[in-house]
Amino acid sequence: MLADDLPADDHSAAGPVQATVIRDPGDLPATHQRLRQLGDPDNGIVVLRPVPYSGSTKDLLFCVLEGLGKSLPARLPAPLRPWQQTLAWVTGYRLSHLIVDRAHTMPPQLAPYLRELIGPPRANRTRLWLIDASRTTASSVITAMHGEADARVTVSGPEDLDRLRPRPPSTAIASTVGDLIPDDLPDDNFLTFRAACIRSLDRSIADRVDQLWLRTFTDARAWLSSHRRLGEVHQAPTQLALPLSLHLAARLYRSATDGEALVRLRATKRPSCATGCCCTTRPGPASPGWATA
Repeated sequence: MLADDLPADDHSAAGPVQATVIRDPGDLPATHQRLRQLGDPDNGIVVLRPVPYSGSTKDLLFCVLEGLGKSLPARLPAPLRPWQQTLAWVTGYRLSHLIVDRAHTMPPQLAPYLRELIGPPRANRTRLWLIDASRTTASSVITAMHGEADARVTVSGPEDLDRLRPRPPSTAIASTVGDLIPDDLPDDNFLTFRAACIRSLDRSIADRVDQLWLRTFTDARAWLSSHRRLGEVHQAPTQLALPLSLHLAARLYRSATDGEALVRLRATKRPSCATGCCCTTRPGPASPGWATA
């Protein structure tokens, strides 16, 4: 893995990490059964399984992708900045809980990568769960977390796993704040999509779509403006593509319907293309991404 793909050494600005160590010295089958039940990326819970762990970040990368349910081909060309691309997947899922099974076997040098996975401080930040089935104290990510001043680590038993609850479906959340955006929307491109919706949709639906489009457009423009002040936009569009993908993924995965996701995509693309980044959708197993214009 390239040096510029490693997490930053200084994590003091990342804010407190909420971590729970689950002590299971008996390595009980019931604990493993519960973890199998909990793994559900779409509902905000990912379980990392033992490889067994080594000091290799590549092993951890594939472990994370497996936890997300991604099927990888037997022969995979080495991507540029692979860890950053893995983080893009994790960010898109907006995880509530990240559980590391048999964390006592994960070497301490991988602790910074776990911090990268749970992301920066935000409302409902991802909580880290470390399953400790060791009978003796050995150097691991668990001891590394205990040694970090800004990490709030608590210790509990396997019964505490029963407190974990999947995130409520986005449709349930959306129904409490207003009517859903329908899926049957015009297939116009980002230049004419807004006008086509106003022209062809029922008035009440068109109003909801337009309000969402305007909020998303304003948010995307503000995001791009903040990166412009940091100098990122004027360096190269290729350097903007990855953070912009993360920004968009976090919003698309929160969409209650395909129609809402389409509105957010079209509205985000409008100001983005002015910076030299255009969203491309690739059919098949590949994912949507950003290409430079």
